[in-house]
Amino acid sequence: MLACKQVDRTSFVPVYHQIAQNLKQYLKTNELKEDDLIPSERELCEAFEASRMTIRQAVDLLVQEGLLVRIKGKGTFVKKPKLRQPLTALTSFTMDMISQGLTPTSRVISCSLVAASENIATFLNIPEGTQVVCLQRVRYANDKPHAYECSYLLHDEPNRLLAEDFTNRSLYRFLRENCGWKLTRAKESMEVMECPDDVYQLLWVPKGTPVFHRSRVTFNAEDCPVEYVVSCYRIDKYRFEFKLELDLQG
Repeated sequence: MLACKQVDRTSFVPVYHQIAQNLKQYLKTNELKEDDLIPSERELCEAFEASRMTIRQAVDLLVQEGLLVRIKGKGTFVKKPKLRQPLTALTSFTMDMISQGLTPTSRVISCSLVAASENIATFLNIPEGTQVVCLQRVRYANDKPHAYECSYLLHDEPNRLLAEDFTNRSLYRFLRENCGWKLTRAKESMEVMECPDDVYQLLWVPKGTPVFHRSRVTFNAEDCPVEYVVSCYRIDKYRFEFKLELDLQG
């Protein structure tokens, strides 16, 4: 039985908004997990002594916030909130997930030497055809795929990278602790695009699903480009946040 606070119909706060806040508390106190079914509209109407329209407005708020998802013919289910990903510092996927209480792992698709294409060579400022390490991985959080990454790295000793297992190891941490790299800055661009045909199955999404497509060039302490990485992030898992400062000269 749904336990709820009394709705104050004399309050200036709309009834549906009060019910939405009550439902939020219900999700927390009952420790509902992702994909758990919430009470039906009829049960919510009885619990809050409210109309179906009011209940739908309340549920709509939580759907908009990404806390619930409706599935036609089945009901309304708990949905894990999107991960908030600040784009204000150069961090690794591993550390980002750990900071949000998730367990990161990777599935290594391939790690090999490849000849840099014209596009890759331009970003890394090297002659076309130069040998670079190509590391392809699917990145998981709590055993669910969140992103696909393809990194192209310049390295004086490529065999050190080729011999390493990056299934449960941070690439950036390995480069820092084992190779002496100091990564200082990066240039990144991001757009929403259709998930590539060779990636959507790796991310467990339907063909044609939109994803966040990110491309980044990472620089070392000598301000030389040493990594070019292309990533596809599941759009249903992430919300990217930017920090803007006021330009008083504008």
